[in-house]
Amino acid sequence: MQDARIVRNRAKIESAVLNARAVKQIQQEHGSFADFVWSFVDGAPIDTLRDATHPTPASTPESDAH
Repeated sequence: MQDARIVRNRAKIESAVLNARAVKQIQQEHGSFADFVWSFVDGAPIDTLRDATHPTPASTPESDAH
């Protein structure tokens, strides 16, 4: 907290620690964070044409998955 070169906002520090713990938990449960993320799309990228007539949706079943 005394080092002016780093973030000193307590809430941001606590958030970074909480996020790091969450990633560690995900790694323990899924092997890696990447494996966890890719599991939502069965390990394959979703390549969908988007243009003015087919805009990007605000959400998809994959983005809503928990």
